[in-house]
Amino acid sequence: RMSEYQILIVDDHPVVREGLRVILSQLQGVKCTLCESVEKLTNMLNRNIRHDLYILDLEFPKSDIFPLLDRISQQFPDSKILIYSMHEDPWMLSHIDPSKIHGFVSKSDSMDILLGAVNKLRDGIEAFSEAYIMAKKKRKPSAASADKMELTEREKQVLYYLSKGYTTQEIADKLH
Repeated sequence: RMSEYQILIVDDHPVVREGLRVILSQLQGVKCTLCESVEKLTNMLNRNIRHDLYILDLEFPKSDIFPLLDRISQQFPDSKILIYSMHEDPWMLSHIDPSKIHGFVSKSDSMDILLGAVNKLRDGIEAFSEAYIMAKKKRKPSAASADKMELTEREKQVLYYLSKGYTTQEIADKLH
């Protein structure tokens, strides 16, 4: 008997977590585990708990998921990472190292696209949705416009913390 395909669903929204569990558990040989925070995911990684597939949202209140993409890919090189996010904007996607993930599905995509992506990843095939591919293309400005579009490191930090829900005072305190 083949062992179950272990999926960890990491999202801070209970309805998204539970909905994904119900849908993905219908796939043959799949077992889903739910995780609601970056802190709990970190704890699982500290305890060396491995999953075959990590389905991760990009945005968590006052937490940064990006360092964990590196950690998962280093700690469990045979595991797959699928980003499942509502963020399709080029700026947010530019923070993802494409070599650390194996797929991206937008929360605005259909369930068929999500299920197809999970099945592709199980078969060892990358699964990037059309939304991701189009957004990545938009991120490549022409050489002439690149100078005008580039943000300073400080501007990027401020935008990052704004996207995490920090107030301007909290950002000011954080960035000194």
